[in-house]
Amino acid sequence: AQVRSATSAGNLGLPALAPLLSAKASAQRSLATLHVRELKDWQALDALLGMVPSARFRIAQPDLPQLPSKPGSLIAELPSHRPDLIALQLGYRSSEDAVRAAILGQFPALALGGSWTSDTSDVRSAGPNVTFDLPIFNRNQGPIAEAEAQRKAAAAAFLATQANAIAQSEEALAGYEGALHELNGTEEALRQLEHVVVPTEVRTVAAGEADQLALNAVLLQRPALAETWLTALGHAQSALGALEDAVQRPLEPGDVPPLSAKDEGR
Repeated sequence: AQVRSATSAGNLGLPALAPLLSAKASAQRSLATLHVRELKDWQALDALLGMVPSARFRIAQPDLPQLPSKPGSLIAELPSHRPDLIALQLGYRSSEDAVRAAILGQFPALALGGSWTSDTSDVRSAGPNVTFDLPIFNRNQGPIAEAEAQRKAAAAAFLATQANAIAQSEEALAGYEGALHELNGTEEALRQLEHVVVPTEVRTVAAGEADQLALNAVLLQRPALAETWLTALGHAQSALGALEDAVQRPLEPGDVPPLSAKDEGR
């Protein structure tokens, strides 16, 4: 308003007003787009929760977990957390049991017993019975080879799935690390603007060393930085979801040191 008044009074030329008007129009367009997207997001959330479209409620501020001091621990825990790896381990143990059973089968199962019979002529007979399995000559080598082949296949399936899981987890871990770095950098830039740059510019204008136009240019940086922070927060949440999918377990703020509390006003 002061710049417009100065322009109307002839103290400033139109070139000084044009950048501010352009920035204002751009900010208004962005704000209108955000309002539309916010309305659609609320409607989608209400539909997901089975609530009326006009329902509004407070959403807790996200608290993203920082990376653990030893990120390799997430990779090392994969065999005990991913259901596919657990199932393959159980399958391998079952195949090992089958191999042991086949090996034991090469020794004939010997059964000793007795029998007693009689007929109508009062002839009676009695004697011992001996029964045993026949894998005496081939020593059950066929079933043993088949069981060992199944065990090798189970081991190969586990190793291949584990290698794929490790690669997927390492990629997701790197993505989350980069997203956290981006978010922390944006937060620091916004904090510097609010607590250092703007107060310094205000004091400079008050001392007569700069004009209001310079202060307005600084103030216009805040909406852009706030939007960048929201974008970075979305990237971090998406990257966290990808990491949790890869390691097949939730990463809660209580498990690892959380980020510092966010400003509720943002």
